[in-house]
Amino acid sequence: MFENLPRPARSGWCCIKPFFGFALLLLASVHALGQDPSFSQFYANRTYLNPALTGLQEGTSIALASRMQWVSIDKGFRTYDFALEQQFPFLGVGLGLQFTRDEELFAGFNTQQLGFLFSYTIGGAHHNLHFGMKTGLVQQSIDWDKLIFSGQLDPVYGLVSGQLLTPATDKVSYGDLDFGAAWRWDMNSRNQDRGLMMGFSLHHLPWLFSKSAKGNSSFLNGDASPAPRLTLHAAVRLPASLLRQGKQGVLYWMPVFKWDVQSYKLLKLDESVMVTTAGINLFVEQFYAGVMYQNRALTPNARHTDALIFTVGGYSLRRKSDVEPRFFIGLSADFNLTGLSLSSGQVYEVQMRYVFDGLLRANGKRRNRNRVKCPTFGL
Repeated sequence: MFENLPRPARSGWCCIKPFFGFALLLLASVHALGQDPSFSQFYANRTYLNPALTGLQEGTSIALASRMQWVSIDKGFRTYDFALEQQFPFLGVGLGLQFTRDEELFAGFNTQQLGFLFSYTIGGAHHNLHFGMKTGLVQQSIDWDKLIFSGQLDPVYGLVSGQLLTPATDKVSYGDLDFGAAWRWDMNSRNQDRGLMMGFSLHHLPWLFSKSAKGNSSFLNGDASPAPRLTLHAAVRLPASLLRQGKQGVLYWMPVFKWDVQSYKLLKLDESVMVTTAGINLFVEQFYAGVMYQNRALTPNARHTDALIFTVGGYSLRRKSDVEPRFFIGLSADFNLTGLSLSSGQVYEVQMRYVFDGLLRANGKRRNRNRVKCPTFGL
């Protein structure tokens, strides 16, 4: 999925070729199919994964995420995410505010988005059906002075002055809309030691129905509308021993799965950008560790960068009798196996969430008794 990225130069131009390669990469991103940022711990960043999961826990939630990709490259890729959520249990509604910033390379190509989230839950004794949407404003910016083009390079003198083109603008803005749905089932368990969640989300909806929809991300006054993205995700929580139900939260497994496909034609997979992530977490008391595999497809392919993702984390409860976590923290590290050179460095990520009791809970408002609890990551 990252096969087009330049590799470190080994000739006498070692100080120039990286700049040239990155310039081509960034220029290509103006016209070619782009890829949205992807978090390794996708199950922990719920609102980014699926707007239907907004306000999943009682009270007011604050979530933070930071991702550092290819740390050996000068600045590499950096992605930051902040989400504020509030559940209104007596209405079955969740509201949220989300800010995401993505910084690509040392050329100053940045994308930031401010989004407003809404979710509605149809409750049941053991099942919940969630629907949600996010609407927001996206702004992209680029620093043209940091780019070096082929017309500025001389085989004898190296870097020379001059530019290939005159930029039309250094900032573009457009509106965006996402939609998602999810189904959660506690598997009729009494002590919340089992759970199942499945869902999907559609991102950049206006361009799914019409590529000429209002909004353009081109810096050259061309046609570079955002490519729609479909995300399918699932997770299940099971006791470590399937023959008997142990004490809640002591020892259980949680397999997770996510499939992203991004393209103007989602059904044509050979023309799409795809990322598949699957793995398993083992919970012991309130701590967990896990491993996941990520690639364009589940089968290894030397043409694409695949990686093993190792995760550790833990959470605390409000009280021992509570089910839903008050504070959560998760750490992960991605190790490339093929494709991208290991000299680019690895990928590191941290996810945090804290849940306040909130005014609605403190005032003793009537709660929706048909809401399935979330002992871990929304299950």
